[in-house]
Amino acid sequence: MLTSTLPTLRRRRPAFYGFLFYATAALLAGVVLSIAARDPGIERTHEIKIIPQMVYHLNERPIVNRALVPELIRLGTLAIPAATRAEMARQAREHPFISHNFEKYGWVPDYTAEYLVALVALYLCLIGFFFAFRLFVRSLWAPPREALDALSLTALAGLPVMTRDLHTLYDWSTLAFMALLLGLMARRRWRLYLPLFLLATFNRETTLLLILIFSVVFFNRLAPRRWLALAGAQLGLWLAARLVLGLLFHDNPGHLAQMTFAINIRYLLLAETYGLAQLLAVVAMIYLLFYRWEEKPLFLRRALWIFPVHLAILLVVGILSEWRIYLEWYPIAMALIFDSAARLGGIDLKPRPLLPARPQ
Repeated sequence: MLTSTLPTLRRRRPAFYGFLFYATAALLAGVVLSIAARDPGIERTHEIKIIPQMVYHLNERPIVNRALVPELIRLGTLAIPAATRAEMARQAREHPFISHNFEKYGWVPDYTAEYLVALVALYLCLIGFFFAFRLFVRSLWAPPREALDALSLTALAGLPVMTRDLHTLYDWSTLAFMALLLGLMARRRWRLYLPLFLLATFNRETTLLLILIFSVVFFNRLAPRRWLALAGAQLGLWLAARLVLGLLFHDNPGHLAQMTFAINIRYLLLAETYGLAQLLAVVAMIYLLFYRWEEKPLFLRRALWIFPVHLAILLVVGILSEWRIYLEWYPIAMALIFDSAARLGGIDLKPRPLLPARPQ
C-alpha cells in the first residue's frame, strides 16, 4: 500500500512529498531514540552508570576502546558553559517532574548535560544511518525513489528490535559507519573510504569485518597488486588505531577481549523453546534473505560469506543472545530482503554491476 501511494503523491506534489518524507524520517528517528532511552534505557542498572563510565573513559577494556562517540559527547559537554551545566544539574535535582524521571530511569543529575549531549549524538547517529543506508542501497541498484524511501523508513523503524536487549553509546554509530563504508566500498571510493575506515575503527574494532568483506568481494575483481594494497592499507589503519587506543587506555583494567565461550554454550544448550509464530517469522526471514539467491547482487552474496566467520568469533568473544552484536549485518540483511521483496512485487531495481572478473 505504501509503495502504491507514494508514487502518486510524488508525481502530483513533489515538493510536498519530499518535505513529508524527510519530516517522517526525522520524527521516526526521534521515536526510535525515545524507545531506546526508555527501554532498555541508557542507564540499564543503578549499579553501573553508562554515561559517567563511558563518557569519561572509565570502563574496562575492551569497552573503553570504543571511544569515538563517548569522546565526542565529552567534548560537546565541555562546550557548554560550566554555569549552565551546574544550573541544568540543579534543575534535575529540584524540579519535581525532571527529578522523578531521572530517578525512574536511573539518570544521575550531576551528569544532566552529558545526558542531553548524548541524546543529541545518538539522534544524529540515527539520521546518519538513514542517509548512509540510502547511499549503500543506491550503490547496488538504481531503484525507484518510492521503493528506496519505503525501505529507508522500514530500516529505521526496525532498529528497536535490534537493540532490545542492551543499548550502548556506540551501537548506532557502528551501524551508520557500516552502512556508509559498505556504500563507499561498493562505489570504490577508496580515498574517502580509507580515512573514514580509520575513524570508524576508533568507534569499534568490528571494522575488521570490512577488511574481510573487501577481500572476498573484490577477490579477482581488482588487479592483484591493487587488491593487496587496499587490503594492506585497511589492515595497517586498523592496527594503528588499535595501537593508539591501547596506549591511551593501557591503565584501564580488563582484557583485549571478553571470553564468553562458556556463556554462549550454556545459552545454546538451555535456550528456551520458541512458539509457532516465532518459528514462522524465522522461516520467512530466511526465505526473504535467500530468495533467488543467484540473481542477487554479487556484492551482497560475497559479503555474506563473512557472516559465518563473524558468528564463530562471536561464539568466543560475544554474547549470542544480544541482537545488537549483529548490527554490522543489518544493512546487508535489509538490502537482501529489499531485493527479494522487489522481485516478489515485480519492481525492477535496476542493479548496478560490480567490476567484471579479471581473466585468470
